[in-house]
Amino acid sequence: METVKGKSIFVDTNILVYCNNKDSPFCKPAREKLTELIKNANRLFISDQVIREYLVIMTKPGVLEKPISPKLAIQDVTRMREEFNLLFADRKALDMLADLIVRYGIKGRRVHDTAIVSIMLAKGISDIVTHNVNDFKYFNDLTIHSI
Repeated sequence: METVKGKSIFVDTNILVYCNNKDSPFCKPAREKLTELIKNANRLFISDQVIREYLVIMTKPGVLEKPISPKLAIQDVTRMREEFNLLFADRKALDMLADLIVRYGIKGRRVHDTAIVSIMLAKGISDIVTHNVNDFKYFNDLTIHSI
């Protein structure tokens, strides 16, 4: 496994969900990956979209075996806002989104992941840590780190 040092890295929603879901078999690998990235002086980023996705996944019955209360989910988000750099879509990111949709022929649900990529690239971030490698493999501009 390659050591990543001193980079800006975007953290996908699934990593945060796994880190905060002790019942998941991916909890430990996700926590270990984030610990490794932080230890090696990487700067970690999330977006407002990731926060919304996290809230949906963690509180929705049927998605997780044991969804958490909205109050606990908001406590998690409050902590995340302190631990990660938070990005928001701006005009440059929206222009990048339009470019990526046309360039890669993006349709349907893939627009959600493309929106994440557009914010990343607009902010100069080309690395992402995710469990869902297939969601991002289409984008030539990215370096994908998985758990």
